[in-house]
Amino acid sequence: MDKPLLASGFVVLSHVVPSLLIDLKYCYEDNLLGRLLAGYAPDGVVVVTTECAQALGQITLQNEPFRDTYFNFEVAKYEP
Repeated sequence: MDKPLLASGFVVLSHVVPSLLIDLKYCYEDNLLGRLLAGYAPDGVVVVTTECAQALGQITLQNEPFRDTYFNFEVAKYEP
């Protein structure tokens, strides 16, 4: 039996809210430093609690008329 990749209660955000545009600046060279930041994978994904993903999904649905507007969510990287 394969071990789950994520702990219970956590999801990959793009799997739950596929319409959400996610920009992980420190996973690429297009950021303040001009280089990939140590500790960030170049193919990084956003992992959040299920509750957070559902809330962001509701925000995107409620703001459908503003489809071309950017909403900036600052999320800190968690390191156990």
